[in-house]
Amino acid sequence: MVSVTEARGAGGPATLVAHISGQVGTPGRKNTGITCIDLLILNTNSYADTLAHTRIDTRNGRIQLSDLSASTVDIIIDRKGYFPVKLTSVTLSTGKNVLESRILMYKSSSNIVLPGQLAFTLKPGATLPHVDQIYKYYDDVRVNAAPGSYELRLPWRGRQTFAFTETLCRKLVHSPYVQDARPLASMTTVIPGF
Repeated sequence: MVSVTEARGAGGPATLVAHISGQVGTPGRKNTGITCIDLLILNTNSYADTLAHTRIDTRNGRIQLSDLSASTVDIIIDRKGYFPVKLTSVTLSTGKNVLESRILMYKSSSNIVLPGQLAFTLKPGATLPHVDQIYKYYDDVRVNAAPGSYELRLPWRGRQTFAFTETLCRKLVHSPYVQDARPLASMTTVIPGF
């Protein structure tokens, strides 16, 4: 039997079930359990409407959050030392809602992550000026258009670059204008699983 850690939202008829694991090396090689994640559920149309914000202990990679409003939401899953994951426009119906795909979180110090390099996608209707204040905070950031997204490159500042990359990814993910943000991998492709 799978052990489930359950948390409660603000009251409502919907329940969310998700499977979460961590990737610390080459994709497909080393998946590990992650304990204690921060889970933020926001109304897709208004980030001022927080439906749930909780720290939840995951056991066997499975979480359950009940008493949520039946609505369309954006879900942000975060943990220090890992790149956050954002799921957008998830419809929560009355009853149990199971995210079919396992949520894979990548360790920010993983050997396949290129430090200082992120990709992000904007939500429909959003433009770069909506988010430029997020990345302009960091000196000498380069932004390049990529097919369907943008790539950010921070200048190398030693080990500090790893922390900057994780923090910048977190700030992008929390923007209501960003569809997703993820690290770039050393095999010159965006890391799969986000």
